[in-house]
Amino acid sequence: MATSMLLPFIQKVRIPTSGDKVYKEECVLCFDTPESENGLYICMSLFLGFCRKHVQAYFFKTSNSLFLHLKRFKREVEGTDVSTSTPTKLAIGLEGGFNVGGKKYEYEDHNSIVLLPEFHVISLPCPDLPESVQLSISSILEIDAASIQEEADALAGTWDGMQREVTKHADTLVQLDNGVKIPPKDWQCQVCGLKENLWLNLTDGAIHCGRKYFNGQGGNNHAVEHYEKTKYPLVVKLGTITSDASDVYSYNEDNMVVDPNLPQHLAHFGINIKDLQKTDKSMVELEIDLNQRIGEWAIIQESGTKLVPLYGPGYTGLENLGNSCYLNSVMQVLFNIPDFVKCYYEKCDNIFNEFILDAPRNINVQMAKLAYGLWSGEYSKTPENVKDPQEPVPELPGIRPRMFKNLIGQGHPEFSTKRQQDAQEFFLHLISVLERHSRGRENPADSLKFEVEERIQCSTSKKVKYTTRTDYLLSLPIPLDAATNK
Repeated sequence: MATSMLLPFIQKVRIPTSGDKVYKEECVLCFDTPESENGLYICMSLFLGFCRKHVQAYFFKTSNSLFLHLKRFKREVEGTDVSTSTPTKLAIGLEGGFNVGGKKYEYEDHNSIVLLPEFHVISLPCPDLPESVQLSISSILEIDAASIQEEADALAGTWDGMQREVTKHADTLVQLDNGVKIPPKDWQCQVCGLKENLWLNLTDGAIHCGRKYFNGQGGNNHAVEHYEKTKYPLVVKLGTITSDASDVYSYNEDNMVVDPNLPQHLAHFGINIKDLQKTDKSMVELEIDLNQRIGEWAIIQESGTKLVPLYGPGYTGLENLGNSCYLNSVMQVLFNIPDFVKCYYEKCDNIFNEFILDAPRNINVQMAKLAYGLWSGEYSKTPENVKDPQEPVPELPGIRPRMFKNLIGQGHPEFSTKRQQDAQEFFLHLISVLERHSRGRENPADSLKFEVEERIQCSTSKKVKYTTRTDYLLSLPIPLDAATNK
């Protein structure tokens, strides 16, 4: 029976190879996944994935009838509540890092073959299926078959800082024969007497305090001033030196570095690295501490604030993909501008229909998909069995702009990575991409354009010249005491 139903469509069935992309994690036009109520439909010809709503539009556009239907059931594993602990590592979701909380789940997959337009279902496994169909099914399921947990692991470690490089001064550092010997403890800044955040210069043995932190704490910049006078590049933070790890900074490389010859460089000043114990926080620990108390993490959690959950169109969150805060913040702002909502959300069906075959690679489609995710309300619904709208809810996942991020960053040396980026630079990159793909079409970014007039006066003749330029950004100074979340 199964064979006879499929015979007219078998010639269109393809077996994906390593060169094919199989979109089986979410709909290419919205954010439905195999875990959604109606699952996901994978075209067995072009390997595009669609939800129940959009697969019908795809069928009428292409006449491709045969789909592999993926349906995943998610069940909570009992007794797996994640406890809260103090982070010891600058990471999210890793052991020792910031714990995002939540529970563990197990998954059960139910797959079938679906024939459109009637949605005839053939449950799997089915030994009567033609060999080509069975090979296509197994290949679709296996290709890029990283589990959800493997993907989460890959993304979670991207906030663990960049890999420290070996300093270029490791083998060439000049150390002065000035008779300086450093005691094993009781250090202080040679200029101001500060006894914390102290850095030892590995060229002349001078001890100075470090930079002042953004909150006014830290040092008095005397180590930096010493470098500016002497150009001695390499320093190590006293109190962090052990046989296993030390904080070494290179001024002219402008980065934390690794000094493989640190034991020898310290021995020059009478320091035996094996005798030292850690007595001060490393730079990573300081950053975590500051973030926890007054910075990013406290603001993210809105410490001390009772928040009221909001649901519906315009109240959909964007999940962090690993250092994607810059992207999420920019896109949330843009999609609260009426011109962007009108262009990409109100006209999303027209955009989807026009570019459906190229959906994952078309910037207009991915902008419309993001707009649909944020404004349809489909991904921001009030949880069931919640009587008090202000009571805490167990999970507010939001949507994951993964397909959009991959496309907008494609070919860009920075935005194609998972490193932290500047929101302003990303905004300008996005504007540039939208301009290129809006020729002959409506460009909502035009609503952000303004003209800047510049006045230049000659100091000698006092003559004045006026010039104008088009811009999208106006930089304004913000007093430090006003740059807080109040």
